[in-house]
Amino acid sequence: MVEKQTYEELEKRIKELEQITENLSLLLNSHNDAIILLDNNHNIIECNIETLRRFNKIRDEIIGIDSETLLGSELYQKRKKFLDQVFKSGKSCEFEDERDGRLIHSIFYPVFDESGTVIKIVITASDITEERYIENMLNLEKHIVQNMAQGVSIVQPNNGTIIYVNSFFEHIFGYNSNELIGKNVAVLNAPNEKNNPEQVADEIMSVLNEKNIWTGEINHIKKDGTTFWSYAKISAYNHPKFGKIWLGIHEDITHRKQVYSALKESEKKYRLLVENLHEGIWLIDKDAYTTFVNPPMAKMLGYTIDEMLGKHLFSFMDKKGVAIANINLERRKQGLKDSHDFEFIHKDGRLIYTLIETSPIIDDNGNYIGAIAGVMDITERKRMEDEKQQLEYKYYHSQKMEAIGRLSSGVAHDFNNMLSIILGYAQLSLIKIDISSPIYDNINEIISAGQRYVDLIKQLMAFSRKQKISAQLIDLNKRIRQNEKMLSLLLGEDIEFKFIQGENIWMVNMDPSQIDQVVTNLLVNSRDAIEGVGRIVIETSNKVLDKHFCANNPCATPGEYVMISISDNGHGMDKLTTEQIFEPFFTTKGDRGTGLGLSTVYAIITQNKGFIDVFSEPGNGTTFKIYIPRSEKKPQIISETPIIETLKGTETILVVEDEDLILKVCRRALEGHGYNVITAGNPSEAMSLVANHQGDIHLLITDIIMPEMNGKDLSEIIKTMKPDIKVSFMSGYTSDIIGDFKVLEEEQRFIHKPFLPDYFLMKIRKVLDQEN
Repeated sequence: MVEKQTYEELEKRIKELEQITENLSLLLNSHNDAIILLDNNHNIIECNIETLRRFNKIRDEIIGIDSETLLGSELYQKRKKFLDQVFKSGKSCEFEDERDGRLIHSIFYPVFDESGTVIKIVITASDITEERYIENMLNLEKHIVQNMAQGVSIVQPNNGTIIYVNSFFEHIFGYNSNELIGKNVAVLNAPNEKNNPEQVADEIMSVLNEKNIWTGEINHIKKDGTTFWSYAKISAYNHPKFGKIWLGIHEDITHRKQVYSALKESEKKYRLLVENLHEGIWLIDKDAYTTFVNPPMAKMLGYTIDEMLGKHLFSFMDKKGVAIANINLERRKQGLKDSHDFEFIHKDGRLIYTLIETSPIIDDNGNYIGAIAGVMDITERKRMEDEKQQLEYKYYHSQKMEAIGRLSSGVAHDFNNMLSIILGYAQLSLIKIDISSPIYDNINEIISAGQRYVDLIKQLMAFSRKQKISAQLIDLNKRIRQNEKMLSLLLGEDIEFKFIQGENIWMVNMDPSQIDQVVTNLLVNSRDAIEGVGRIVIETSNKVLDKHFCANNPCATPGEYVMISISDNGHGMDKLTTEQIFEPFFTTKGDRGTGLGLSTVYAIITQNKGFIDVFSEPGNGTTFKIYIPRSEKKPQIISETPIIETLKGTETILVVEDEDLILKVCRRALEGHGYNVITAGNPSEAMSLVANHQGDIHLLITDIIMPEMNGKDLSEIIKTMKPDIKVSFMSGYTSDIIGDFKVLEEEQRFIHKPFLPDYFLMKIRKVLDQEN
């Protein structure tokens, strides 16, 4: 009976142990920690399901293996010292380490036998990555809140009791946290003009209960009784521990309100000042966007203030202005002030010239936050300065051309004398040489070369505006039309040539050859400015010029003019080139140009009391506008010149010339054709010879400009001695010098140097054959 009971008890005990084992297994496998049981050789005896999951293995792959095989050599060596320490000391230990980026908290528990010896170790390994992160974030938030530069408070909504304040809150209110926690928040409110502190708090609470947020300014009272203003933002918040709370953020704005009040008053004063200035005021931010302009600034550029606000500075300038403004903005950012001229674009597109003074705006930390500019409209002043500069340049140019003209006149005289000698002796020599002789051809070449230099002298004289001219009334339309075919051939097939005739064109008084020279030179100049195919247009019209027009053209006087406009679509000229084109010997054609074409045009038009305007831009062609005064004269009738049959004669001729070589040429030419010749090197000698000569002297040929006496006065004296004597004058000087002697009017009696002997003899014969 006893044995049976013992068996039943054992069986019951076994079932209880099995249940306990099952329960322990459930408990072990339901745990989130990995749990491992090791023997004293560090072999794995048992583990739970979490362990199998973490190592991604089945139970048979883990039970019985050593720890090093499971963990790997490196991780095992880090933990072996802790295992040895537990087996040796019999005390549990814990530590944290990382595995595969996760933070693991491990605890080693010793398992003792009946003698107290450690025979096994239970290891629990908890993944605390998320918990540690949350813990760190909570600590960080607590640190941030505690050290914020704003006051933070937490109040219970039901009774307004303060349950938390941070350090800055203590600072701005003058309390420590122990003095505030448990107090009603109303003790911190100062009464306003309407309500007491409790009512102020009730108003805030009422809004919070309805909207869960309140923002605004509160007048507070400190511990020492002084008051200050704060800007507060209070939010209703459900805290997991404390339930519903009110979280308040407070910023002391007392100084800001004082400054704002002072600024508002100051702004009122300065706004009155700024808005009533005559100059423009312009403020931009650090990115160059407009933050303020006063009314004069907006009016200056043709905008309203609202149209300019928010616009970028570059919106009011062209590309050139943007490039300059970029450089100036960099200088402002470096803290530099500046004063300079600047061009803005008006709303209607025209340029506004300004004097602008700019200064950087720097904040308290030394950072650039924008710039302020004072802007003065100097458009009118600039226009007047440009007009003055233009007038000064034109005056200077006119004087320079006049000086060069005087130089050209002197050069022309000297060349005329030398060419008279060269050509005279060459032609006289040619008469003595047989036409078959090689020397004959050589002398002919000398004469041809001399004639080319005669043409050059004529150009110099034309430029100097002193050459002798034969003016007559001209219809410019008719004159250009007569030459139209020739001009077309001159330009070539690639150039489209068009002549637009003005209606009822007035007559002008000019030498026809001068008109031809002007038009031809300008057309050649336009042709050379065109590369390939192009177009040239001549247009005539009547123009009445008033004082306003003439104010900008010092060479012009008010009156009636006929204008010839010559336009091309060539490559055009820049400003510097345009200013130099009328200067003698200036050319843009390299070796192909003489530099006398346009200077001759300038001289001819100026001599005829006209003027020239030039309009040209690189790439946009050139237009010359020539203004010639209208003439009211009637056409002159020019008598035909009789034909001279012979150059020979037997008369007695007195030649007075201070240039000895010319005197010899004249003697040889006259004597070679049968004349009796008396020569004198100066007026005194001439008067002496006439006084002592017993027979007739039929003709006096005298140079006009001589050292002792001019030829005109000499002729008058000699006429008193020889009343029947005829007179011819000769000179190489230009018409401005000899014009006062009234000899140019008598075309038949004037011989212009240089001359060939044949021409000289022809002129002499005409005078001798004329009736007194």
